[in-house]
Amino acid sequence: MNGKINNYSNYTFLKNGTVLSKTGRQLKGKLIKGRRYIRLKDDSGVEKQSTVARWILMAFTKEEEWNGHAHHKNGNHTMDSLENLEWKNEEDHRKLHFDKIVCVNLKSNDAVVFENETDASKTLNIPIQEISRVIVGERAQTHGMWFTKIKKLGGSPTS
Repeated sequence: MNGKINNYSNYTFLKNGTVLSKTGRQLKGKLIKGRRYIRLKDDSGVEKQSTVARWILMAFTKEEEWNGHAHHKNGNHTMDSLENLEWKNEEDHRKLHFDKIVCVNLKSNDAVVFENETDASKTLNIPIQEISRVIVGERAQTHGMWFTKIKKLGGSPTS
């Protein structure tokens, strides 16, 4: 089943994360901070830029759900297939992404605690999706570093 969005009749959205123009051409968009963005024109000609993830979710969900965050279940922000996406409200999204992060340098065994994945990514210059893959167990390490989450209020480590 292909997805459509009201007032964007010139586009077709596929469950695999592909966006097609009315001529059938695949729209690539551009990568910005590790996420794929596409600028589309609505039926009245007004342009809007958003992540491919958000466009895909909008095409396959009810409009009343569109005020949440387009969350990538596996942490890979370029994998925009519908099966990897879900809407998250602000509170649930923060819980997923804003526990403290422990980073261990595997060469020196030094550990550093970051407030969240975003801070770790910016400080270490490691893409956030790579850190997320280590945290969820898809990778053992990245850039010589190992990561895990700890609850902000003294909870036990989680992965």
